[in-house]
Amino acid sequence: MAGHSRKGNIMDRYIDAMRERVCLHCIDSDQYGNCRIGGNKECTIASNFETIVNIIQQTNSERLEDYVGAVRRNICRECEYGSIANCNERDTVECQLDRYLPLVIDVVDQQQGMQFA
Repeated sequence: MAGHSRKGNIMDRYIDAMRERVCLHCIDSDQYGNCRIGGNKECTIASNFETIVNIIQQTNSERLEDYVGAVRRNICRECEYGSIANCNERDTVECQLDRYLPLVIDVVDQQQGMQFA
């Protein structure tokens, strides 16, 4: 249980940082960073959070294209809103993960650096 708690604490730090750096500025949130996505939709960042963190940590590249490819292979292929090759959500800039991926990468990299500092 202690290992799970430690993992939870690390993920909590990632989540807090994500809310501050991404959610607070998201066009789908209110002025406090609370999600306002309507209907039956769910934020693609929130619904895939741990997978996103793992993808970014494993990719460790200076090229955004490498992260985009890893997201497409690992998240988009399973996404209910689209697929690797064809996604109306991405095409209309409605996919939060696609829209904010550079910020998400920065948050994960910053938190990763803090873990080893």
